[in-house]
Amino acid sequence: METLSGKYAIVTGGTRGIGRAIAIELAQRGADVAFNYAQSVESAESLKSELEGLGVRALAFQCNVGNTEAAAEMAERAWQRFLNEWTWDAIRSQVCAAAQQCLKREAA
Repeated sequence: METLSGKYAIVTGGTRGIGRAIAIELAQRGADVAFNYAQSVESAESLKSELEGLGVRALAFQCNVGNTEAAAEMAERAWQRFLNEWTWDAIRSQVCAAAQQCLKREAA
């Protein structure tokens, strides 16, 4: 299994389904994870605790990543939170489980 220690990921749709599974897998491999959630603060807090229990740092952001501006703000907030530790080059993984359509529309 490839180690992701020292790497960072932003996972959209992190509290449910595939997004949650991806966030946990990334954390198990050592990556710090920032993720979004739409409504359930309880689910977000549960996932954040689970990821931190794996020995990584986790950030939870409530936002609708189907909105391009909200997704950009989430990324910016993650950047600001870890300004001393994250660089854009260090953010190797951006999993867009919930925002693929949004990104396709923006590119068109």
